[in-house]
Amino acid sequence: MTAHWNDVPAPTGKEALSRTYPAGHRTDVIDVPIQGNNGQLEYMIRMKAGETVVYSWEVLNISNPQSFYTEFHGHTETAPGQPGDLMFYEKASGSKASGSLIAPWQGIHGWFWQNKSDPDSRRLAATPKSAESGQKRADYGGARKIVMNSLGGIPIGRPAKPKEVSDLVAFPCLAPSGLYTGTEYAIDSGTVPTA
Repeated sequence: MTAHWNDVPAPTGKEALSRTYPAGHRTDVIDVPIQGNNGQLEYMIRMKAGETVVYSWEVLNISNPQSFYTEFHGHTETAPGQPGDLMFYEKASGSKASGSLIAPWQGIHGWFWQNKSDPDSRRLAATPKSAESGQKRADYGGARKIVMNSLGGIPIGRPAKPKEVSDLVAFPCLAPSGLYTGTEYAIDSGTVPTA
C-alpha cells in the first residue's frame, strides 16, 4: 500500500520552525565567580528580536543546590523617563539549567543569580557552557566589568592568566614541592580574603 501525505505548510516569520543565519554560531565558555552568603550577579546578553541563545550553566561545588536562586529574564532598553518591558522566563532554585531562548524583543536577556549558601562554600562558578546565536557577539568588556564590580575589584588589577594557573597546578609534581601536604591555593588574583 502506498503512503499518502498531506502537505502541511511550515510556519514562517517569528513562528518559523527552521531558521538560517548569515553567520555561523559561536560557542563560549565563561566562568562567573559568585560569592556565598547572598552573593549576587546578573549576567546578560544583548540580543535582537528573533535571535536565539542555547545555554547550559551549572554551579560547581555547592552542597545544597536549592540555596542557589535564578531569575531568567529579559527587558527592553528604555529611553530616559520612559517605562520598559520586562519578562521573566523562569524563576527557580537549583544548581543547573539548560535550554534555549528566542528573544521576544530587542533588548537585554539573561540571568540574575543569587548564592544563598554558607560563606564557607567560598565561591562558586556559574558557567554558561555554550551560548550560540546567529550574529550575536558577547559583550566581554561589559561582562568583565560586572564580574569585577561584584567582586569589589581584583587587587592585582587583572584576572589570572591560563599560564599562571597551569604553572601552579604543575608545581606539586616537581621535586622542590616534596614537603607540601594538602595545601589549598585560591587562584583568584586576591579577590577572596584569606586569613
